[in-house]
Amino acid sequence: MNEFWKRVLETCVVILGNCLYAFGVAMFIVPGGLITGGTTGIALFVHHMMGCSVSVFVLLFNMVMFLIGFAVFGKKFAANTLVSTFSYPVALELFTRLCDHGRYNSLHDLWRNLYRRSHRRCDPCGRIDWRHGYTAACVEPLF
Repeated sequence: MNEFWKRVLETCVVILGNCLYAFGVAMFIVPGGLITGGTTGIALFVHHMMGCSVSVFVLLFNMVMFLIGFAVFGKKFAANTLVSTFSYPVALELFTRLCDHGRYNSLHDLWRNLYRRSHRRCDPCGRIDWRHGYTAACVEPLF
C-alpha cells in the first residue's frame, strides 16, 4: 500500500474513533450526569456550571490546544491532530442533537423518534402531537 492510501486509512480510523467516542459521550456520559477526563470533562463541568454547549466548548478549547501544540511540536503534530480537533466536536454536536436529552430516556426512545421522523403524519395545518402517538387532527396511531 502506498503512502497516500496509508494516510487516508489512518485518517478514516481517526474519524471513526472520534465518532465512537462522541456517541458514547452523547448517549451515556451526558445523560448520566457523569464527568469524563480531558477536554470533554472540562467542557462537561463548564456545561453543568454555566450551561454552555459542550461541543462548542470542546471545539474552542481544542483549537487553542492545537495552536499551542503546533507552536511547540511543529508540523508533524499538526498533521496528525488536525482531524481530531474538528471531527470530534462535530460528531459530538451531531449525536447530541440526535439524542435530544430533554426528550429521550433510552436508546429505544431515540430509535422510536428516528422512526417517527421518517414516517411523520400531520394534519393540514402541520401540527404533530408525538406525546400521544397520533397527530392533533386524527386518531390514527403511528405504530
